Amino acid sequence: MSTAPRRPRARATRASSWKWRRTGGGRGLRIALGSGDEAIIKEVERGEDYLKEEFERVLEDGRMSPGAMAAVREAYESVRRGHDEASDLKQRLEAAD
Repeated sequence: MSTAPRRPRARATRASSWKWRRTGGGRGLRIALGSGDEAIIKEVERGEDYLKEEFERVLEDGRMSPGAMAAVREAYESVRRGHDEASDLKQRLEAAD
């Protein structure tokens, strides 16, 4: 039997997984794929909004170690850039109409 302490599961992972299942998982994107560019971009932006909100919620939780917080911040910056790119793409697509 191992004496190593068990690592608690991250709350964000459980909450994200639950919300992913509750909102239909990737079903929206699969439906959007058959609906044209605008629908796809809107669905991608919706996913990016969700990721950004989840990262922001986790960053507000002060219970992480400094190392974990640094890793989450670094990942958040990537998510934020993806969110901004999806928003820009959606705006360009809408302007082209």
